[in-house]
Amino acid sequence: MFDRVFIDVTADDVAALRDHGPGWALMWDGADVIIRPIADSDDGSLMQIGDYDSIAQISEFNAEDGRGSDDEDLADDYTDIANDYLASWGDERRLMPLIAPISRALRDHGITRIGGGLVGWRAGGPCQVTQLYRTPNTDTRAEITVTGCPGDPIELAVSGHGRTYTAFLNPGTPARTVAARFVAAARAAR
Repeated sequence: MFDRVFIDVTADDVAALRDHGPGWALMWDGADVIIRPIADSDDGSLMQIGDYDSIAQISEFNAEDGRGSDDEDLADDYTDIANDYLASWGDERRLMPLIAPISRALRDHGITRIGGGLVGWRAGGPCQVTQLYRTPNTDTRAEITVTGCPGDPIELAVSGHGRTYTAFLNPGTPARTVAARFVAAARAAR
């Protein structure tokens, strides 16, 4: 559907994201690059390109690689990221509504989404989307994976300080219950 589209993130877009600060992200609405609160893309209706915190991460990566990190350089990086994400956005839009209620419940605990969902395939299985989360303890990596198949479990994985906690919850588990398990796992991984 979007195979002839090219998303162009500009230096002005990067500057505007920098001005908006934490909790905001560059997104694509199917026509334009826009800046919105991260929560606005929970359901996959907007494609998240990168959040405010990714500015520092990309700048650090560029410095290690000997590349520049001014707004023009970052705009080029975000343009590449956006166009890479575009290839799987159709699957992401279909699966993100399954994660949206969980993302909203996690936000009540200070756990927020990082970027858009990562779309992939289980070996011999269905398409899946994995959503990464930022926990209040920044050394902890957390993710939730769902598939579009009825009956498939919700997978939680929380890693930090050399330990990983993985749990599989029944489909249809209430979002608040998933969030509570997630929060407990994040605390255990600290």
